[in-house]
Amino acid sequence: MTESVHLDDLLTNEQAAKLLGIKPTTLEIWRTKGKSPPFLKLGTSKQAPIRYHRAALAVWLNERSFASTSAYASAEKSGRDEEVGRAVACSQIAVIPGGARRD
Repeated sequence: MTESVHLDDLLTNEQAAKLLGIKPTTLEIWRTKGKSPPFLKLGTSKQAPIRYHRAALAVWLNERSFASTSAYASAEKSGRDEEVGRAVACSQIAVIPGGARRD
């Protein structure tokens, strides 16, 4: 089954950074270090635009939720930070031009 994506659900680097409450340059740096939320590269050139799927940002944030600072410390020691940096599989997502949704 293919999940449809509304084009409004794709955010630019600036929009994603604003949503996360960080500077766009911070998000760019995280992306180069493999610490950013999963992203889409719309093309193969170096200058191809980058987009973030709104739902992937929500998942990424949820994976970084902790009930206490000690829970964060144990996750950090176990290498969870590297583990949660994995990409969300996008092979099941179809972008529909014009914004129509198919569920």
